[in-house]
Amino acid sequence: KDAFVVPIEEEKVFFRKKKELAMGTKSDHLVLAEALTRWEAENETNGGWRFTREYYLSPNTLSMLKDMKKQFAHHLHDMRFLSTSYVKDRASNRNSHNIGLIKAIICAGLYPNVAIVKNVKRNKKGEIKQRIFTPEDGPVSLHIRSINSNEPFFEGRFLVYHLKMKTSKVFLHDTTMVFALALIFFGHNFELFKENGMVVIELSPKIRFTCATSTALLVKELRQRLDQLLEYKVAHPGVTDWDQSSDEGKLLRAIAELISHEDEQLSMVEESDEDEDDDDDEDFPDYTEDRYSRSSSNSYRSGYGRASTSGVTPFPRF
Repeated sequence: KDAFVVPIEEEKVFFRKKKELAMGTKSDHLVLAEALTRWEAENETNGGWRFTREYYLSPNTLSMLKDMKKQFAHHLHDMRFLSTSYVKDRASNRNSHNIGLIKAIICAGLYPNVAIVKNVKRNKKGEIKQRIFTPEDGPVSLHIRSINSNEPFFEGRFLVYHLKMKTSKVFLHDTTMVFALALIFFGHNFELFKENGMVVIELSPKIRFTCATSTALLVKELRQRLDQLLEYKVAHPGVTDWDQSSDEGKLLRAIAELISHEDEQLSMVEESDEDEDDDDDEDFPDYTEDRYSRSSSNSYRSGYGRASTSGVTPFPRF
């Protein structure tokens, strides 16, 4: 159920308020999480009703989400994955401000619902034109209510989504922009091989990446160890040990650092297809350059090795 209730005549004002909640994350899902967090805080000072009016939110839906959050915490506590059922427990929320990691978890929950941003252009009228594809449908569009529907630039090449509907076109209603490592760590399939002298990581025939051999081997080892840890946790439930001296803590810290570091550094993307350029359009922005040269010298060292965190280049096939 949509938490937002918007009169048609107030759509423009609503979208500005939604942008405020997004805080630059380019995630409809984090918009909702931020709305719930702020509403709970406002309720403590009797400002909840005013907040819902200002941001076009449904108090009933927010109350339902709050109750669901408590239920999930109780279930996780009953299964011994949390030390307490209190949703605001500090230890349980140690990564709650790590936006890159949270978006990767969203990716894990929504995979394989992945869309690929080919490019974004602006025509002579100043209108933004996004070229977005899914492996199953080909070209798709972002619904006008999505926070990313008029976005001129995506630092990451991928969008994960929950709701997809076909009317006049195929529309993605809710999206979160993610980077390559989120898909690589939390995608279902993972193959590593050499092709034309390059190391290739393949998640599907249309979602493939190239990277340095050292990076590929590090990612492969971390992913294998993560899969083993998750299997162990299912069979032996227990609170996560984040201590640096534990094997579990070392592994999870390494993965969290890699994922959040990529989110900060902004990885490169592939070259746009020249034969699909429209003479009436202008590239906006230029996806063919390494716009973040500082990333090229960036690397991460841990007990699992050393490799570049920004040298993973996607080349989806269409």
